[in-house]
This record gives sequence, C-alpha cells and structure tokens, in this order.
Amino acid sequence: MAMVMRPDTAAPQSLYTRSVNNVVFQKLGGTEDASQPFFCPDGRYVAFVANNVAHGGGIYQTYAVSRDGQRILNIQYAGDGTAAGRAGALSHAA
Repeated sequence: MAMVMRPDTAAPQSLYTRSVNNVVFQKLGGTEDASQPFFCPDGRYVAFVANNVAHGGGIYQTYAVSRDGQRILNIQYAGDGTAAGRAGALSHAA
C-alpha cells in the first residue's frame, strides 16, 4: 500500500508505504511534496508526481522510488508513448 501523508503539519507531505501484513507505514526519503502515488507494473517502484524545485519550481514531473527508498528515478516520456527512467535526485526547498 502506498499513500501520501503529512504526520507533522510543519513538514511537507511525503510518500509512505506498508505491506498488507504490517500496520506500520514507512516514509520513503526524497519524496517530499509527492502526490498521486501508484505502483509500477512490476511492483518494484512506486511512481508519484512532485514539484521539481531544482528547475525553478512549478514544474511537476513524474518520479519513481524503489520500495526501499534507496533509488529515485525521473521518468521521461517519449513521443511514441514509451517511458524510461534515469537516475536523479529530487530537490526541494528547505
């Protein structure tokens, strides 16, 4: 299960996941300001949309984070409807 939560109102919302056998959600680092989460078809990544502050803000892009939170990919869409991920950091304002 994946969902966006904000346990502390002073912090930005982030992506959290948990297995169906566990009641505790785990925050996935680097997912601040995430929205619209969904699992990739193979289940290895959770994709989401976030504001890319590194490009001046206001530019929402699609990212995928590994279920252990160790790898974030920026998803790039080609004109033929295919998509590919490239490694990259998600940057947020402090």
